[in-house]
Amino acid sequence: MAGRVMKETEVQVKVPVYKEKRWSSDWPPENLIQCMALFNEKLGLIPKEYRDQAQITIEGKMDFDDEPVSEIEIFYLRPITIEEAAKMKDREEKDAMDIREHELEILKHLTEKYKNDKTMI
Repeated sequence: MAGRVMKETEVQVKVPVYKEKRWSSDWPPENLIQCMALFNEKLGLIPKEYRDQAQITIEGKMDFDDEPVSEIEIFYLRPITIEEAAKMKDREEKDAMDIREHELEILKHLTEKYKNDKTMI
């Protein structure tokens, strides 16, 4: 699957591989060999067919005490499975039914509240 072209409409799943936040000025390692070893270790956790979809974010900032904070997140994207798509559809249908039931309860309450209100059209 390496080099696979994603269809624009294909639903992708973000799969986390590594996420770490440290309050330290010496992380990630400044030594390139140590830093690359860390990244290569995490890359090895990603299935080969999805490595071309691997992404990394590195954020460095100061916290409210002016202490350095570094955060690294590594993840990859892959197509949604049939099972995941079915669960997503079921969840969306349940959420829609819950919203409908809630709205009908509100309608029932308001209808009862204003049934004798002559100013209503």
